[in-house]
Amino acid sequence: MNLKLIRLRARTMQVQQPGLAILFALPVLLTILANFLLSGQDLVDLLPDMTLQQAGIYMIQRQLFPSVVSFVISILVVGATFSYLDTINPKIEHRTRVLDIFKQDRFTSATLILKQVVLFLWGLILYVGSLISTYASIRFLAIYDKVSNPSTLSASSPEFQSLMQQMPLMTTGVVLGLLGLLFYLPQYYSLSLVELILYEQLRDGNYKGAFGVLRQSRETMKGFRSNRLVLDLTLIGWYFLNYFTRDVIGFYTMPYFINCQIAFYDQIKQIKQGPRH
Repeated sequence: MNLKLIRLRARTMQVQQPGLAILFALPVLLTILANFLLSGQDLVDLLPDMTLQQAGIYMIQRQLFPSVVSFVISILVVGATFSYLDTINPKIEHRTRVLDIFKQDRFTSATLILKQVVLFLWGLILYVGSLISTYASIRFLAIYDKVSNPSTLSASSPEFQSLMQQMPLMTTGVVLGLLGLLFYLPQYYSLSLVELILYEQLRDGNYKGAFGVLRQSRETMKGFRSNRLVLDLTLIGWYFLNYFTRDVIGFYTMPYFINCQIAFYDQIKQIKQGPRH
């Protein structure tokens, strides 16, 4: 699989559709707004005084509303993607708009919700590991910040003993996180084509149900998951730029990521169906 060709085609598609920034404006603006409104209080100020159980409950409660917002934004991204695919397909006469994704004839909520549920279940070990390692790391830093002169720390000092008490928990969290990542990533990439396959089935009038879409995505991605991982790694600079600009650059990067996904899917079909596809 030629990943350079995929990125080149994505950039070409970006140039050929100058209105993409406007098409994806709503999900990008909501993402930027969510970043500012959902920042909340710093965990460093709260977790050191909590037990692990209290910290877990607090962090789960804290993530409930952002998770709902994130899911709504993901639906809007799917709506913008569907509208974009209609735009670049000359055979489509009636082009949908972004908010048409919420119409019953276009929006199959079961498929998107099922994908999120499946990924959540496969990511449970990863989430638990992240929670434990975050809690232990913040407690470690809180104890270390109280040390007036770190150079005076010795194995017998109470501060050093307190720091060492966090190490088993921190190690457990890291190990669980890495183990969870091994379970989660294959499932994430197996289901990475769900939205595009859903669009094709809706367009062709042969929607096979939520499980059918997920099953087809798994079958299509067999043998290509590692390629998709490498493609994402080549885009890591854009992900970091998104993070540091609080997603302001998303007007360019969000359509670019979608174009990379479309080009990746097309190349899979070319490999499986031959060069005439």
